[in-house]
Amino acid sequence: QVKYGYQFRRQVAAGVTVRRPAAGSWQDLQYGGYVQLSNIGHLKRLVGGCYQARFGQGLVTNHFFHTGKSSRVMQLGGDRQGLSKVSSAGSERYQGVGATFTAGRHTEVSGWYSVDNNRVWHHAIGANVNMNFNRLRVGVTVMEHLYSDSLPVRNAYYNQGYFRGKRQCVVGADIKYSWRRLLLFAEAAAAENSTWGVGAIGGMRWTPLPDLGLVALYRYYSPTFDNRYGYAFSEGSRLGDEQGGYAGVEYKGIRRWRLAAYGDVFHFQGPKFGIRQPRTTGYEVLTQAEYLSSEHYVLMQLRSRRKGTIDTHRARAEWNYTLGNWRLRTRGDASLVCCNDGSAPMGYGVSVCQDVEYHVQAIPIVLQLRLQGFDVQDWNNRIYTYENDVLYAFSIPATYGRGGRWYINARYRINDQLSLYMRVSETVYHPSWATLKNRPVSKTDIHILLRAHL
Repeated sequence: QVKYGYQFRRQVAAGVTVRRPAAGSWQDLQYGGYVQLSNIGHLKRLVGGCYQARFGQGLVTNHFFHTGKSSRVMQLGGDRQGLSKVSSAGSERYQGVGATFTAGRHTEVSGWYSVDNNRVWHHAIGANVNMNFNRLRVGVTVMEHLYSDSLPVRNAYYNQGYFRGKRQCVVGADIKYSWRRLLLFAEAAAAENSTWGVGAIGGMRWTPLPDLGLVALYRYYSPTFDNRYGYAFSEGSRLGDEQGGYAGVEYKGIRRWRLAAYGDVFHFQGPKFGIRQPRTTGYEVLTQAEYLSSEHYVLMQLRSRRKGTIDTHRARAEWNYTLGNWRLRTRGDASLVCCNDGSAPMGYGVSVCQDVEYHVQAIPIVLQLRLQGFDVQDWNNRIYTYENDVLYAFSIPATYGRGGRWYINARYRINDQLSLYMRVSETVYHPSWATLKNRPVSKTDIHILLRAHL
């Protein structure tokens, strides 16, 4: 991958990225580029090339990075809005041109056009009008999707409500109101399908005390509501056929501690991926405690979920310790998965990893080492672990099987203009498990990045 970026003050940004996927040929090159102008007269934002868009709660369009439900409950109903450049190749994005203009004191108007050819030609045309007052923001978003052929959708039991036509219109309206420590937000949208599907989401964030935060949300997505370019709060990775209620709390009143918890109940009218039964109800609950001081960071987390006939229970404990140039982190994860109807035996997963980071004083180099051991019976018990990588990159691999993993990162500052990053990682599986699953015994990755700051 080769990337170049240029920025002049905060008004002009441009860049290009060329990437060859692993195991691909030179014919599989992926290109990405962008030009972005900001805050020039009535022009608030102009993007060309690769860009992303989000308006409202994301029911109509949302390409921004999202992690779903997390312990940061007070981030619900976030304010990331508008058009923004994308500096990577191969990610979710639009390709074309878009602009946002200020029209008067309280109004912003956005429009964008995108075209791509991923087996099927796709043209997207969108527009948004946002009106911002002191405490109130109201917006309307419209998108038209045109395809050269019907989308190739595998005929599976869980995707009967997916869009399969050549033309789709999606329209939505959103509102956000803030008063003192209370924030209310909502959006409703309709998507053209075999019949028009509707989706709605609404919630509130309230801080009755400086150290106490409360959040609540309700969403409803009809079985025929399907929009592959939108994403809002949901149990799954794709909107459609879901309704549910969510409530969370965050408390910081105890010195150096942060306590968080949430509960979510959801219902599916039809079958979903991994759930063949119609009309199922599930839930997810999480509790987490964090302790933070100048030298220590401690995390304890418990999470339980029922989805269909599968019950999943997970626990995580983490301890970080900083002393001078050394930073140590120990983390343990455990999972327990069982079928509440007794149709399959109970499975487990365990992972323990140790991180060591050291800043070398004699030379400007930083070293990071991780050693991990895991025993995860099957895919349902998979354990996700965040991993550091070279600059502008990270990974959260799903670990399962039996074996170990290690990686070492090195960051060396050659001079004021040049920096070198390198990462070597390897996963080694137990020979008996690799033979049983027809997998290689080991897999090695090497990442090298050279950054020139001119």
